Amino acid sequence: MRLSLYTPGQRRQLGEILVEQGVLTDEELKSALSEQRRTRSKLRLGTLLMEQGLLSQQQFMVALSQQMTVVRRFGELLEPIAQTA
Repeated sequence: MRLSLYTPGQRRQLGEILVEQGVLTDEELKSALSEQRRTRSKLRLGTLLMEQGLLSQQQFMVALSQQMTVVRRFGELLEPIAQTA
């Protein structure tokens, strides 16, 4: 299993995660981002992709949880530690 580390201030982009997981191709991501900009859509990328039928709710939740995860190790998820201001 791949080990991914969270670095404060460097949150991975959802689209990058979806392409890495093989859910989207680079072209599908570019097209969705272009459509988002072109229409000045207020929809977030995940919502837009689900509306276009390119992403299921389950795929979205998996990618979102990976985006918010500190470390994935041995099938175990460790949540980010809240940073104090």
